[in-house]
Amino acid sequence: MEKKDNTKFFSRHKEALASLFLCLVALIISLLLHPAYETNDDAIMEALLFGYQGNRTSFLVFINQVLSIVLYSLVSYFPRINWYFIMHWSVCLASLYVLARIFIRKFKTTGFFVSLLITAAALEALYMPQFTKTASLAVIAGAAGLLDSLREKRSKVFTVLCFWLILMGSMIRFESFLMVSPFIFCVGVLELVIMYKERREDLRKYVAALSITLVLVGSFYLAGTVINSKTPGSDEFYENNHYRSLLTDYEPDYSAIRDKRVLTEIAMLSDWLNNDPEVFTTERYKELTRDYYVKLGLFSADSVKSLFGNYLPITIQSEPMLMVYIVVTLTFLLFSKKRYMVIPLTGFYLLLELYLCSTGRSNVHRVNYGLLLALLVSLLYVSSYKLPEVSDDMKKLISKFIIPLMVVMGVAAICSFPLKMHLSDKEYCDDLKVLLADATKDKDCQYMVYTMALGVDKKRNIYDIPTDYNDGFFYMGGWQEGVSIPGIGYTNHCGIEGNPWVTCIDSENIRLVLPKGEDNAWLKDITGYIREHYGRNVKGISVYENEGLQVFRVVSAD
Repeated sequence: MEKKDNTKFFSRHKEALASLFLCLVALIISLLLHPAYETNDDAIMEALLFGYQGNRTSFLVFINQVLSIVLYSLVSYFPRINWYFIMHWSVCLASLYVLARIFIRKFKTTGFFVSLLITAAALEALYMPQFTKTASLAVIAGAAGLLDSLREKRSKVFTVLCFWLILMGSMIRFESFLMVSPFIFCVGVLELVIMYKERREDLRKYVAALSITLVLVGSFYLAGTVINSKTPGSDEFYENNHYRSLLTDYEPDYSAIRDKRVLTEIAMLSDWLNNDPEVFTTERYKELTRDYYVKLGLFSADSVKSLFGNYLPITIQSEPMLMVYIVVTLTFLLFSKKRYMVIPLTGFYLLLELYLCSTGRSNVHRVNYGLLLALLVSLLYVSSYKLPEVSDDMKKLISKFIIPLMVVMGVAAICSFPLKMHLSDKEYCDDLKVLLADATKDKDCQYMVYTMALGVDKKRNIYDIPTDYNDGFFYMGGWQEGVSIPGIGYTNHCGIEGNPWVTCIDSENIRLVLPKGEDNAWLKDITGYIREHYGRNVKGISVYENEGLQVFRVVSAD
C-alpha cells in the first residue's frame, strides 16, 4: 500500500496550521499567566450572570442583551462551565487566527514573524480579559478579515467567521466598534480605490458585503437596545451611571466649591463610595453635574496640552505598543509604496486621543489599548514593502534576517512590560485576598469593605472570578450600588439593616475595612461625609490591622 504524501496537505494548509500554532502558543502563555479580569466590571457582570448574589439576570449592563440572553441560556443548561470567560477567550482566539492568516498570506516568508508581532500585541486581551479590549480586537480582526476575504476571494467559512467577529465585537461593546471604525474606514476606502482600478467587476460584491455587515451590526445593536430598555429599572440605571460618570471621569471645578458637604460628596464620588441611597440620587447627580462638571472642547488649549504634554509622554513610557508602532512606521516610510497612508492613520489616532483628552478619558488603558492595536494592524494591513535597489544577497539578508530580528525585538518589547506587571499584580491581588480573609475572620461581625481594597495598584486593578470572597460583605463603592434593578444592587444582600452609613455608628459588630495607611485619607473622607450629611461627629477606632488592611469601628466622637 502506498503511503499518503502529507507534504501536499501541509503546503495547502500552511497558513491555517501556522495560525493555529500561534493561537495555541498564545493560549498556553495566557494559561501560565493565571488569567484575571482587568477591571471589576467583568467580574460583576459575570456575577450577575451566575447569580453569585442570589439573583441571576441576563441584564449584564454593558453587554448587548441579545448576546447576554445567549450566555444566560448556556449558563442555564451548563451551569458548571464559565461561559462568560469562555466568550472572551473564544472571540480573542478567533481574532488572532484571522489576523495571523491575513499576515502570513500577505507577507509570505516574513509573514509568520509579522503574525507573531500581532499575536504578542493582542496577548494582553487573553491574560487580562476586559470587554472593551475583547470587542476592539474582534472588530479589528473581523473587518480586516472581511476586506481580505473580498480582495483575495477566501473560503466561505473564513468570510462567515469574519462576519461573526464583527457582530460579536459590536455586541460585546458597541462603543469599541465606533472607536476603531475610523481605521477600518481608512483601510476600506483604500481597498475600494485599488479594486476600482484593478478589479472593477468585483466592486459591486465588495460594496454589498460591507452594506450587509453594517445592516447586521445596526440591527443587532438596535435589538439589544430595545430589549435593554424593557428591563425594569434599566433607564434609571443608565441615567444614574451617566451623570455619576461625568463627575468621576472628569476633573470637577474644585475652585467653585465652597460647601463642605459638596466637597465630601465629590470626595466620595472620586473614590467610588457612591452607594448611599439617601444622598446619591439621580437628581443629586444632575445638580452636581450642572454646577461642577467641567467640559473641555475638542480643540481647546487644555485638551491639546493634555495630549502632547501629558498623555503621549506617559504612553511612550508605559505602552510598548506605541514604541513598536513608531518603529513600524519608520520602516513603512523607508520601504513602502503606500507611505502616504501613515498620515491619515496616525491622524485618526491623534484625533481620537484628543477627543479622549477632551472628555477626561485619556487615562483609560483599555480604550487606548484598542486604538493602538487598531493603528498597528491597519498600518501593517496596508503595507506593501519594496526593498531598495541593492544586491540580491543584501535583499535576502534584509528580508530573512533583519526584518525578522526587528519583529522579534518588537515582540519582546510588547510582552516584557505588561507580562511583568501582570505577574506582580496577580501576586499582589492574591496577597490582598488572604489579607481580606484574615481581616474579616470574625464570624460574629458584619463588614463594610471598601471596594478598592480588593486589588488596586498604580496602574490597573485586577479582580479574579468572585466566587469565594464577596458573600455577606457590604461593598462601599461601585457603579452597581443603589440601583433598583433585581440582581444589580448589592445593598440588600449585605445584611445590615437600614442605611449602613448610619447603622454602623457605635455598632458593636459592624466593622469598616479600609486599605492600611498611617494617615488614612479614606477614613477621613468617610467620617467627614457622615458628619456633613448626617450631623454625627464620628471617628474611627482601629480594632485590627495586618500588612495591608485596617479594620475600624465607627464611634461617636462626642
